[in-house]
Amino acid sequence: MKNEKWFKDILSSVKFGEGFPIAKFYYHPLYRVGVGKNSDLDYIFGRNRKLPLKNLRKFKFFRFEAPFPTDSVIFFQSGRKRLIIASQKEGKVLKVSVSPEQLSLLEGEIKELKHQNQSEFASHSVKLLDHGTNWIMTSFCSNRDSVVGMPILELHELVMGPMTKFYSSHDWKKVSLKEWLIEAKKRAKGHPSILLIQKVISQLEQGPDFELINGQLHFDLHQGNVLRDKDHLVIIDWEVSHSGLLIVDYFDFYRRLVKEERISTKDLSHGHVLQDFYSGFQDWLKLFGINLPAGHEKAILRLYSLERTLIYFEKWNENRLDDKAGFEFKVTLLD
Repeated sequence: MKNEKWFKDILSSVKFGEGFPIAKFYYHPLYRVGVGKNSDLDYIFGRNRKLPLKNLRKFKFFRFEAPFPTDSVIFFQSGRKRLIIASQKEGKVLKVSVSPEQLSLLEGEIKELKHQNQSEFASHSVKLLDHGTNWIMTSFCSNRDSVVGMPILELHELVMGPMTKFYSSHDWKKVSLKEWLIEAKKRAKGHPSILLIQKVISQLEQGPDFELINGQLHFDLHQGNVLRDKDHLVIIDWEVSHSGLLIVDYFDFYRRLVKEERISTKDLSHGHVLQDFYSGFQDWLKLFGINLPAGHEKAILRLYSLERTLIYFEKWNENRLDDKAGFEFKVTLLD
């Protein structure tokens, strides 16, 4: 880590703030986290964390020096060539990268946070403090009562409450399935797995029509991006926010939770898991004035998979259906 050029480039080009002397930090190669002598992991990982602070400090070979507050917790993301430095004492979080891909997302995240800070979602958003050409600084939010380990349905309901405020703060609109499928055909042009996409569209066309909602998505909604201190929730990491069907966020969060319980794709598509999800989704859509009829669980699953596939292609030119072990591909094989 300490010899990687991206890491040296970041350290030579950024300061967390004015007036901080060079301090020593210890990097743990397993957790990819660095800590200083005053770092308090309770505020980052929760009071019930399974990450002992003493273990993070024992790898003295991976020691480095940087001009950051001594209580900083530093996350190393080599694939993104990015550091995230969080200081509870200073009340700030700095994200900085030298990756062209990450820099291309920076402008969108800044724009999204500016919108959130002026909306009804503001209490559940970090505050944008400052930004530059390759960095963004936001307010620090405590995660002392981490949501990790909460019951699935309870946590899902807890998170979708604030997210409903987020969707309402943006322009959203009702769209019929038939209308959406017409647009999906246009969006799929040029996709390398066009035949599989056409198969899913054909399956959906054979069923009844119903209403859904199109709006702005988080598009990376999982419990690691949900911070909690007592009963207050803050949702972070908006760099890949994208427009699309709201079912994507709703089911993304749910699916990632059940995956941790080792529930298979077969269970998810045929068993009680999908039924529980569909029932909750029906109730949630009523907040937007939509009554989703019963009996369309598999159609919703296919729709979710198709929308994710199209967004990945539009945003990153990535073919999700190329992964034969992936969720999207498996959904195309459902009977």
